[in-house]
Amino acid sequence: MLTPPYAQLLADTDPAHVSAHVMIGSPRLVSADPAVMVADVPTDAGPTRVTVASSGGRWLIENARPAPVP
Repeated sequence: MLTPPYAQLLADTDPAHVSAHVMIGSPRLVSADPAVMVADVPTDAGPTRVTVASSGGRWLIENARPAPVP
């Protein structure tokens, strides 16, 4: 479900060090075009901004990071 570069970046990540465990609401769309979609996802560790890219007919996660504070 990840783009290959993002999967490689996360390959050595210990899941125990990931603070978010569950979504606590519905995602809020930030921007979208035919190739890339960005959404803020509410989690139990605060909102996470997720960038999803179209790749070979599939949507794959390209990046996930804390959402900016308004």
